[in-house]
Amino acid sequence: MAEDDRARESASGAPAVKPVEDSSGPGGAPAIALRILAARLLGGLENPGTLVETALLEACESGDVGLRREALLALGRLGGVRAISALVAGLDAGEKEVRLVALDALSALNEEHAAGGKLSALLEDPDPGVRVSVVRALAKGKGEQAVAGLCRALGDSNLQVCRAALSVLSASAYSPECRESILALMFRFGGGLRMEAAATLRRLNDYGVADRLLKAVADPDREKFQWIAIDALGELYAEEAMQ
Repeated sequence: MAEDDRARESASGAPAVKPVEDSSGPGGAPAIALRILAARLLGGLENPGTLVETALLEACESGDVGLRREALLALGRLGGVRAISALVAGLDAGEKEVRLVALDALSALNEEHAAGGKLSALLEDPDPGVRVSVVRALAKGKGEQAVAGLCRALGDSNLQVCRAALSVLSASAYSPECRESILALMFRFGGGLRMEAAATLRRLNDYGVADRLLKAVADPDREKFQWIAIDALGELYAEEAMQ
């Protein structure tokens, strides 16, 4: 024990406590916490300006995962070309939590983006939760790749991913291929999505599958699917039945 420590202990009667090193420097925890708070506050500004955007973009290069996540979320709220570029770059992050934040921020944008190609590649992610986030982000995408990605998601092996794709499908992303996937989806997962699939077709004003559903009802060789087709038809024409 150092002489000054021993002197303090003998004078007070209690063991000397070694002073804690100051961690408020550039890499210290308090400094990081302040930067995270600053990023959160900056993302809420109505007219942030170029300096704020630049600061957030620099924070996206931080070695601290928490700061990068907060900066991406802030950029998602602010939007703009540079912000979208940073969010797309975040999709390649090594940390799963950073990739998920980038996905969530892209899906929360109030503007379209052109990240459909990179997002579609993430539909191969083994985690269904990631694929659900991809679908939501694709809904804000523009171009053929985003449309193709949503159609592909309708054929996913996970029910929740398919449900997400049904919920975000819009007229601008709709295609004959999507119709076929939705029709097939009525009979997948034990018919678990039959009502949502039919409601989606009604929302998109597409009644072209009605004849095929009627054939399924009348087909004795598809008896186990008849109740699914009947329910789907009822949902497809639900609004007309109420008038």
